[in-house]
Amino acid sequence: MTTDETMPGAGKSGTFVKVSLLLAVIVGGFLLFRYSPLAEYVEPSRLKAFFESISQTWWAPFAYIALYALGTPIGLLVMAHAAQRE
Repeated sequence: MTTDETMPGAGKSGTFVKVSLLLAVIVGGFLLFRYSPLAEYVEPSRLKAFFESISQTWWAPFAYIALYALGTPIGLLVMAHAAQRE
């Protein structure tokens, strides 16, 4: 059974809510980086300097491996949960 069969009219309003939330996140992200100090952290020169300084440490490969090992299962769980909800 899909949500359309269990709740008449739920499909159209559900799509509207999803699109509205997506637009709110996009506009919110734009406003956050436009009018807050966060924009300074994503300047190309600052990012380049950060990654160059990180690459000089001995533990950088281990940190990358740990982030990948932790991030992949979490990402897969989020994707599986999202697919299950549809």
